[in-house]
Amino acid sequence: GGVDANGTVRAADSFRDTQVRLSNADLAATQAGVQWLEQAETAFKSGDVSAKLTAFFNSASALAADPSGTAARTSFLNAADAAAASFRQTGDALVTISADIANAGKMAADQLNGLAKSLATVNEGLRRAQPGTNAKAALLDERDRLLDQMSSLVGIAITEDPHGAVEVRLNQTHGPVLVAGGKATPIAVSTNASGVMTMTLDPGGTPTGVAIQGGALGGLAEAAARVKGSRDELDNLANAFAVALNANQAAGIDLDGNPGAPLLSTGFADITASPTTVGAATIEASVAPGAVPAPGGYRLTYDGGADNWILARADGSASVTGNGTVTLDGLTLTLGGAPRDFDNYTINVADGARGLNLVTSNASAVAAASPWSTDAAIANAGSASATVQVDATATGLPAPALPRYELQMVNGNIEISDPATSTVLETLPFVPGMTISGAGFSVTLSGQPAEGDRFSVIATGANSRDNGNLASLALIRTSGGFEGRMDHIVNANAANLESRKTLAEAKLAIRDGAVAARDAVSGVNLDNEATELLRFQQAFSASSRVIQVARDIFQSILDIR
Repeated sequence: GGVDANGTVRAADSFRDTQVRLSNADLAATQAGVQWLEQAETAFKSGDVSAKLTAFFNSASALAADPSGTAARTSFLNAADAAAASFRQTGDALVTISADIANAGKMAADQLNGLAKSLATVNEGLRRAQPGTNAKAALLDERDRLLDQMSSLVGIAITEDPHGAVEVRLNQTHGPVLVAGGKATPIAVSTNASGVMTMTLDPGGTPTGVAIQGGALGGLAEAAARVKGSRDELDNLANAFAVALNANQAAGIDLDGNPGAPLLSTGFADITASPTTVGAATIEASVAPGAVPAPGGYRLTYDGGADNWILARADGSASVTGNGTVTLDGLTLTLGGAPRDFDNYTINVADGARGLNLVTSNASAVAAASPWSTDAAIANAGSASATVQVDATATGLPAPALPRYELQMVNGNIEISDPATSTVLETLPFVPGMTISGAGFSVTLSGQPAEGDRFSVIATGANSRDNGNLASLALIRTSGGFEGRMDHIVNANAANLESRKTLAEAKLAIRDGAVAARDAVSGVNLDNEATELLRFQQAFSASSRVIQVARDIFQSILDIR
């Protein structure tokens, strides 16, 4: 009577399907993190900040051996410039990585929204399809395919109704609803200037911030946070390096006899064109050392009628107008190109690695010498020694006619005089280890001076071969630990990367195991099917042979008659 097929039955296991989706989400999140941490590692290696810092401090040691030499001073500035360039290169690379992560997040969100809409359509079809039909089975297959793809983008929890339609929630069973029946709620991804990624459910309706767990989106959010952390650490290190070097400069005297001026600046500007800007203006920004920019940022607008640019604080409290170059709060913009009327830009100013720049190429500007030095008379018979330190708050002695003081042991007292006028400025009882405060300095006397022993305290002038301020720079190298801090940033990223690679391998094995377990129930094993096909072919051949033998026997019987 043949075969009567009453319906189509799907071979499926919802528990094993869930395990595949969970392992998909875990694997995708880990793999996304690996990709971007690898790029961060490449950025650190190419910038090689630690090596440039080491070269800089080594050049300072070389300068200490020849503090007035032009070649040594030029090498010192070149090394400082190279260190600043390595900071900028690494900072720019990390910002590019943050931007790439942001773009990847937007693409993943768009893909998730498309899958959610398709699933909503499938849900509608499942509610109308007749049970046991090929159409129903095909829709269920399409539903599972969409859910698998969605689970690779975000962690999801599924609830199935009697028709086979599903409700999809983000992260867990009580999470926000992404798909319910025939409705899909869109999700949007945004990233701010510092690299923080945020995700919003239903951005066009009732926006709700969500923290994504699992899937490529969850991995991208975590990667964005890790890269932001590296950027923050690098910026803090760059700022600390600039502050320390500039403070050391301020405490010394340059080759022209002037107080040291800052060598490094850290300010930079992010310039963003508004959507309505259509011109082709060129804008270059620089931030002066020590500038205090407005915290709310700035707005730059072009007035085509007056052929002028207007640079204003975002709160409107101050503005300047000009063309070619405009400056406000230490922010200088050099303007050119072909702007159009009403073109406008948003400008935010920050400090960090991207803005680290050498502000002078003048070798004489390096403040290698201490502002004050001491000299002991050759005829001194005692064991005393004098050391001088800068003390900006000290005002104990009046200023002499010439920048020079003389200290002499007289009748058990220290007599301080102005050698230019032979005027005694102050007399103090001698105490071993005593400190004498002068005008901007302090002198410490150690040991025991003999009667008549003399010491001179001399202000540093031009073309000095003193290297006392470079000794302070060596101390800054130790106390600041700049090279070690940079190594820590690089090593932390490398450790996270290796950890994630190991975790990715483990999660890949888990996912493959879950897929194999599911396929054992609902999949088709081509090897098994090929074996069965061969078995059936052989059985068919055997059956054919039986029929042939039977025919031959009957024919033989008929021939006998």
